Amino acid sequence: MALAKLGIPADQAWYCGNSLKYDIESARSAGLVAIWYNRHGFDPEGVAPDVEVKSWEEFCQIVQAQTIAPTE
Repeated sequence: MALAKLGIPADQAWYCGNSLKYDIESARSAGLVAIWYNRHGFDPEGVAPDVEVKSWEEFCQIVQAQTIAPTE
């Protein structure tokens, strides 16, 4: 609903979270770019985030560069 109100297509929105099940799977299901914040270096266990970051600094670099596209 938020994206619709903002007029932003789902494939142009990024969602960052640390839970593969609740954040990454849900973001992918909604068509969002899924960024996995994996500061502990866990195995993704079959879930495919579009991007994996291990620190806030790494996330900020990606945002500043705006270099993420959804995985097909």
